[in-house]
Amino acid sequence: MNFKAVTVLICCGAMLCACATSTVDKRRSERMAAYQELTPEFQKLADTGEIKVGMPKDAVYIAWGKPDDITYSETEGGKLETWLYYGRYMKEYRYWNYRSVSRSDGEYLIRHLDTEYNPESFLKAELVFSGGKLVRWNTLPKPQN
Repeated sequence: MNFKAVTVLICCGAMLCACATSTVDKRRSERMAAYQELTPEFQKLADTGEIKVGMPKDAVYIAWGKPDDITYSETEGGKLETWLYYGRYMKEYRYWNYRSVSRSDGEYLIRHLDTEYNPESFLKAELVFSGGKLVRWNTLPKPQN
């Protein structure tokens, strides 16, 4: 395949992605009955991908999507369900390495700095539900490189 054909395919793919409905739209259509029962305030928040204490789990799902993990716990106040969302980034690793270099007077090893990037996950957000309603949430920063 030539460069021009690859470029055309990439452009077509990008246009198709831009025309696709958003994931919020897809999640809203999945749970339309629950969405219609939300207050206008919670509908607006869910439509814009925002969350607020007091929102039902369906509204939070529409806004943020399926959590990466769910944990359960219990306090004196009752049972809690915690949704965990993870972020991902490329972490930089630097290390010294050696390369073999040939010269007219022989072969030498030259030290140089190599860099690799590896995908890393981190806890990005933690949402706590009690009685089917969001009671507490917090976001966490991406770790420093």
